[in-house]
Amino acid sequence: MKNYREHAKDYLFTIGEAAKAMGITRRIILNYEEKGLISPDVKSEVDGRNGHRYYTMDTLSRIGAIRLLQNLGLSLDEIIKYYYNESDLNVILGRLEELQAELNHQIERIRARTESQSNNQILTLSFNAQKVYAETCHSHSLSDRFQDLRRILYEGLHAYQSNPFEPNYFVEYPLDDPDCITYCVPVAKDSVGEKIRALPKLKGLGIYHHGSYEGFAEPRERLVRYAREADIPLAGTCRHLYLEGPALHLDSARYVTLIFLPLAE
Repeated sequence: MKNYREHAKDYLFTIGEAAKAMGITRRIILNYEEKGLISPDVKSEVDGRNGHRYYTMDTLSRIGAIRLLQNLGLSLDEIIKYYYNESDLNVILGRLEELQAELNHQIERIRARTESQSNNQILTLSFNAQKVYAETCHSHSLSDRFQDLRRILYEGLHAYQSNPFEPNYFVEYPLDDPDCITYCVPVAKDSVGEKIRALPKLKGLGIYHHGSYEGFAEPRERLVRYAREADIPLAGTCRHLYLEGPALHLDSARYVTLIFLPLAE
């Protein structure tokens, strides 16, 4: 009688069938092979050359587990160390907990945006510490600011990997000098370079502004008045986080921008 592993090879999938069953591309499967995460269970030869690849359900299960770990945020290199016992499981656990915290942070921000769309309420929000590619310019008109922003976005995203957990670019400026603008592009946490800045964790007051970019002054001043009346100390800077803009909406009335005033430490 055949054991489990002997039976496994009775039911084989071609690479195309495996890709379809798992909802991925053939290229992804071949990439897993190149990384040493999987290998074909049967490999035929045609005229002395590699021919067809076949995979068992065991291998498809392994592919599913790899995809799950990727979806949780682990890189292929981290997954390789996990499977080959080259990494302390506590390190992997810590990485997953870090990703969970970042995901919870994003959920809170999206929930706040949804709940504030109708009443434009003042919210207490926080931002995790992050790395950004940044440059400070004196921009005196909206046209100048768009030009500076496009250039700095282009330079930052060509030089560094973006941060998938902080995909939105933003600007910061002193409340007493709104033309002195620092343009910030979130990048991977391991980024280093002359224009890379490490920003600390922040807590502050925010309003989700729905409308064109010309309308930022009113919600900003509303936040300043609220903080003054409530005797809340501000850091003296303002941040505009561009959440939904021209890339998503033709109508500027549908733009969504977070106006954020950090609190003094």
